[in-house]
Amino acid sequence: MSDNTLNADDRPIDELVGWVKQHDFALNLSTERLAFLISIAVLSNERFDEELGEGELHDAFKIVTGQFEQTGEATAFRANNAINELVKQRLLSRFTSEVNDGASIYRLSLLPSVSPIITSDIANSLN
Repeated sequence: MSDNTLNADDRPIDELVGWVKQHDFALNLSTERLAFLISIAVLSNERFDEELGEGELHDAFKIVTGQFEQTGEATAFRANNAINELVKQRLLSRFTSEVNDGASIYRLSLLPSVSPIITSDIANSLN
């Protein structure tokens, strides 16, 4: 296991905290962006390859904004801004698909994927 990845299932909390401290991880997200990140984590846990297309991210963003009662014609524009913000903060990684003519695919970066237990607990509480 590399220095930057950690399987949260097998580690005590003090070791996880030390790992976060060592890598100086921090989050600065609005409630809406955090909800979007959680929805991405839930969707990616449902996928074998944990990769999501841009359309899937737009669909997740539409669900989140619907819960925040912020809908409108600019949803695609706002979704792209949210995606770019998460990429900029290194919470999402963007790749270019060679299979789909250069379409962007996304995968959660280190920190959000550290604890799938937390995201599954959140998903279960939403049901």
